[in-house]
Amino acid sequence: MPPPPVPQMPPRTPRRPSPVAKTPVSATLTEVAKHWRVDVETARRVLGAKGVQDQETHAKPRYLWRDIWAIERAGALAGAAWPDTTTPLCTAIAAGEALDQDASTARRYANSGRLPATRLGPKLLRIHPAGLP
Repeated sequence: MPPPPVPQMPPRTPRRPSPVAKTPVSATLTEVAKHWRVDVETARRVLGAKGVQDQETHAKPRYLWRDIWAIERAGALAGAAWPDTTTPLCTAIAAGEALDQDASTARRYANSGRLPATRLGPKLLRIHPAGLP
């Protein structure tokens, strides 16, 4: 006598991805420093000077992206535009190379408004890569 047939389970339907892109709400000090392309101590000084408080809900200090974007004057963005705001900012040297110009030209363009830029300190200028070719 043959063994009884094993019941077959219906195939599983794959899960659909959520239509809303998941965006992190906060960043560590190291992530902020990498985003701004500065050392951790400089990032700490800039955040302190701008009055940004860390979130005390984590073991490591974390800072809200909306506060970081406010410093950069980027506004609060979410969804598909979110990755554009988390790409590291460029130094004047890197922006000059992307423009095939000198770093001083990139600084001049940023100061005149031709390039979107953020001044993190009196001598600390970072250029948003979205404005580069």
